[in-house]
Amino acid sequence: MNIGYSVNGVPIRLTHERWYHIIENHDDLASYFFEVLDTVENPEFIMKGNKDFEGC
Repeated sequence: MNIGYSVNGVPIRLTHERWYHIIENHDDLASYFFEVLDTVENPEFIMKGNKDFEGC
């Protein structure tokens, strides 16, 4: 298992089980494990969601 940290400092765990689940339908990502974690930590842009989760 590897952990990346979001821009808000939230730890994002990418377990092997979760990774295999991702690449089941996105086999083109299979060789990009560390690049995916890097993207979590250093996104090119962040979109605002529709929900306000403050206070949850």
